Amino acid sequence: MLPSDIVVYGSADMPETDGATIGGAADFTPCIAFYEITPAGSVDVISSSLSDTATTIAYSGRDSTGAVQSQTLTLNRQSWVTGSQSFERLLCAALSGANANGPLADPSGTPAVGDVALAAHSCVLPAGAVTTDATVRNAQAGSANHSGTTPSLFKPQSGNGAVVSIGQIIWTKSGTGASQLRQIIATVGYGTDIVAVSRDWGTVPDNTTTYKILQEMLFEISPNPVTQ
Repeated sequence: MLPSDIVVYGSADMPETDGATIGGAADFTPCIAFYEITPAGSVDVISSSLSDTATTIAYSGRDSTGAVQSQTLTLNRQSWVTGSQSFERLLCAALSGANANGPLADPSGTPAVGDVALAAHSCVLPAGAVTTDATVRNAQAGSANHSGTTPSLFKPQSGNGAVVSIGQIIWTKSGTGASQLRQIIATVGYGTDIVAVSRDWGTVPDNTTTYKILQEMLFEISPNPVTQ
């Protein structure tokens, strides 16, 4: 089994109230994540598809006082849409087309065509905001598609492999294979500065590819469209 074969989905009954039925059949629309925003701040949203112009995302979390706050944004294709609400942690998020099995209702709009990232405004790498065009890094040659014995890989800039963590998101900004979103699922076992990602690349990145490393939630469109 490869790291990319392990995905934590939800179940048919996932209420947030005590005394209700929990569990049941597997539900492949929600994905369970345990990743924090560090430092606290706002979050932004982007799609990997040029078609996602009428997709909305609703999300909630706790602010620095512990109070629950929420916000809804509409995607703008492969351009970042910035949020204004500051969070200490995210609790949940739902895309257009989400079912009723969860704490957030379907926010309406058109279901996403591409992968969607709801990411902290402050990048992991390089330092700066996700929306700042000047702050990017170039990958190294050496990313690979799924061969059956290893997951799909990504080779970030020299030294970056030791800094990133499982659960963080790679956004390819420009160059070969631009506008792709993948989650890091392993940081060791595949060589120096090589990380494993959640699924195959549509176009394999190379040393012309610029990227950023982000924190938070990834709504992957494949193998099952994640909407919550």
